[in-house]
Amino acid sequence: MSDFAKNLTELIQRLKPRKMEQIAEEIGIDRSTLSRLKNGIRAPSTDHLEAIANYTGLPERDRLLLPHAVFKKMLDQGAPTADSPIHGLRVVARNLAGCKEAEKVYAGQYVLYTPSTRPGKVVASLLEIGQTTSNGLSVNLINPYNGHEGEYLAFEYRGFMVPVAEYLYIFAEQLTGGYEVLSLIFHSAPVAPAQMLEGVQSGVGVIKNEKFIAAVPVVGYRLRNRISRWRDALGSQLGYLEIAGLPEVIRQKFIGKELIISRRNRVE
Repeated sequence: MSDFAKNLTELIQRLKPRKMEQIAEEIGIDRSTLSRLKNGIRAPSTDHLEAIANYTGLPERDRLLLPHAVFKKMLDQGAPTADSPIHGLRVVARNLAGCKEAEKVYAGQYVLYTPSTRPGKVVASLLEIGQTTSNGLSVNLINPYNGHEGEYLAFEYRGFMVPVAEYLYIFAEQLTGGYEVLSLIFHSAPVAPAQMLEGVQSGVGVIKNEKFIAAVPVVGYRLRNRISRWRDALGSQLGYLEIAGLPEVIRQKFIGKELIISRRNRVE
């Protein structure tokens, strides 16, 4: 049996008392395919790896291909699984049809621009909206920040998007670093495929023993050319960018926009 099959079996065991049918539905693949993958009868495709990683909260899909002993040790050290709080958010069955319709309009990559505390600059993050699962449309978010000596780093988030009336609601959980959850609410776009998203981003979290809450306006712009390696885009397409260098349609959205609220308190 391949390391992947052993690793998938390990994940499924840790997801009990969920049944295979439920896990397959929540991942977004059929029950028979999941069984063949688990038993080593079928090799996983890139889409399979991506869907399973998104569902279980693994920061990189290729971790599913690690030697089984290494993978099991990683899980024992606290890698996120589908038992994480994000899976408390469920989409009722009658809304799944709406999610599938939304997928046709919104699936793709967007650069999200939010105001920065640095004068004349915005923060550019990467949002990827994927396929429909029973939780909603899968979402990945890369949120850059400056590390030591000006080096670009990024927080990674996994979550889901659901359409609610004329809005889109996204809930995402941080995978590394401290702990933070983000929500984004966008106005739905009138045309397909959506070219621009506009709304608000808010977050609560604990980082370095400080708890905080913050909210900020956000504008998203669809990428025509996908970013295949987001780390390579840090400092150019992603990160702290000059407002003056943005497309005019984006730049006008940020005139006079500021951070709405930010509060920090020490955790006792």
